[in-house]
Amino acid sequence: MPSFQTVSNWKGATVGMPFGAYFVMMHYRKDLLSKAGIAVPKNIEEFQAASAKLTTGGMFGTAFNNQRGGAVGQAYFEFIYNFGGKPFKSMYPGSKAPYSDMTPLLNSPQSIAVVKFFKDMLKNQPPGAENIAWDERSTNFATGKVAMINSWSVTTPGFTDPTKSNITDKFATTLYLAKKGVKAVPPLGGWVMGINKYSTQKQAAWDYIKWFTSAETHKKFVLAGGPPSRLSTLADPEVKAKQPWVGVLSASQKLSYAECRPRIPESFQVIDTIGTYISKALSGDLTVEDAMNQANAEVGKLLKSKGYKVSL
Repeated sequence: MPSFQTVSNWKGATVGMPFGAYFVMMHYRKDLLSKAGIAVPKNIEEFQAASAKLTTGGMFGTAFNNQRGGAVGQAYFEFIYNFGGKPFKSMYPGSKAPYSDMTPLLNSPQSIAVVKFFKDMLKNQPPGAENIAWDERSTNFATGKVAMINSWSVTTPGFTDPTKSNITDKFATTLYLAKKGVKAVPPLGGWVMGINKYSTQKQAAWDYIKWFTSAETHKKFVLAGGPPSRLSTLADPEVKAKQPWVGVLSASQKLSYAECRPRIPESFQVIDTIGTYISKALSGDLTVEDAMNQANAEVGKLLKSKGYKVSL
């Protein structure tokens, strides 16, 4: 996948071999939407309306990554492009130099809208929603407690496993949603193999990487539940029959953005800082505007101290 090749490249150098790409997809209960007379949402506005309608009788419309710190911080980066915004001045799909100006835009109208959306959606989620993270989100969906979730495709095979899931034949997937009038940017993640520069067995490691990422072995990996990263695997009839969601993955990889989260050493600190302030907004300790103004100032100060161009 071209976008996943980009993830493995830094300043013109290949730093690893991509072998497991995954994307956030919208997962939904076909039976519940049909019973409620709701069409599969095509944008965030429709998703929000459907979530509200499906929150009834002990069922909840959705579950988000709301947990303080990294979980909700990553959720911000998943949504900001799909609200028509960008986290930093030079970081947006199509940018030729995404790290050239790291002036944060965490208090932009689009960023404020993302956090207000997070806060408004709490009422459509199970009790204790502020503590939901990746595993809880998937478990709530697999056990039939929520009707729709945005979840990484690496979790999707688990929803078909009858030992872990109550909804094996009741769900389907669709492309990650954006605001009406905004082009969707499905979040991209995945796994990359590298060779330790201190290794005394570099040739053996390289032989293993070539074998594992070959078309034949990769197909076996995917059929066993691994995330596909080769275009040939996405198009393989046997894979498509066993994992019907690969069509959504194929569409997602054409729209994804390698820099959906910043690929810099300070990334985790940036994400955690943003998530901490969003959490304060969700809990009501700060207004959304105050929280994001403070996040913007703190992230800007951090990046400026590390030598990035920041104009605040």
